[in-house]
Amino acid sequence: MQIIQDLLFRFGLFYFLILAGYLLSRVSQKVFTFGKLLNSLLINLLLPLLVLYTLLNVSGQILAEFFAIIGLAVLAHLLGAGIMLLRLRKSKLERRAQGALLLSAAYINSIFLPIPLVLILIGPEGIPIVALFSVVQVTLLALIGPVIGSAYGGKKSSWRSAARSVLLFPPLLAVFLAVVLMTFGIVLPTVLASGLSLSGTLTTYLALLEVGISVGHRFSLVDARTALDAILVRQLIVPAIIVAVLLFIGLSEITTKVLILEAMMPSAVTTVVYAAGLNLDSELTATVVTVGTLLLLPVIPFLWLIIG
Repeated sequence: MQIIQDLLFRFGLFYFLILAGYLLSRVSQKVFTFGKLLNSLLINLLLPLLVLYTLLNVSGQILAEFFAIIGLAVLAHLLGAGIMLLRLRKSKLERRAQGALLLSAAYINSIFLPIPLVLILIGPEGIPIVALFSVVQVTLLALIGPVIGSAYGGKKSSWRSAARSVLLFPPLLAVFLAVVLMTFGIVLPTVLASGLSLSGTLTTYLALLEVGISVGHRFSLVDARTALDAILVRQLIVPAIIVAVLLFIGLSEITTKVLILEAMMPSAVTTVVYAAGLNLDSELTATVVTVGTLLLLPVIPFLWLIIG
């Protein structure tokens, strides 16, 4: 009974923080400035600290599955892009809209929704897998994004700039630092380790608030029927394939649960910004993000039956 009550409290807090962020963003545009600062705090400080702490305490089983995790993360992204590309072959949509759907189907919300859900349903031991998944996401976006922008938006992007953004991605730097510390057997002082352990709770709350603010600021239902095509690929077809692959290869329980959760996530909110930078239809991208996130939220309480 206590477990169920605890779970209900966590889910209640999950929805409350997202709703609070959403309502705040609808009340004042100034809240979006706060959201940007919150995003910067999460990406540049809290998430790297959480990644560092969890990697230093990672299990040998997850380390043994390193290449499988990377491979499945790549597959989850490329499947979205590949299947969407096939569906667009005979599409009569304008090129910018096609590019927006292609980008949305490929680019997963791999951090801000998965981290709170992993901490609620699985525990901190699943965070290293989220970190690896997000590093793959950023790397593939830097490689695939400019190609999509050039083909569908007529926008030429700098490969040097894309490579720099990947190499300086703070969670990736945290991964590098953790590897160095583990290689040389360096153990963090108890006080510092205790402080880092608190980053999980703080990151969870702030990440959910940021999701609400971002969705509220970019809320769009324009051309929702067209957006459903990318959502179908991103949140139904790709997860089904990933689940089938996971059942076939038989990874550890924690790895399997986290990868299923990641595969189910909607398109990332930052896809809207990226689409605008690539001269794609950012309004359609915003609709994919909005509708995809709204469709996921009612399903979340039932996830514990599958992976909890």
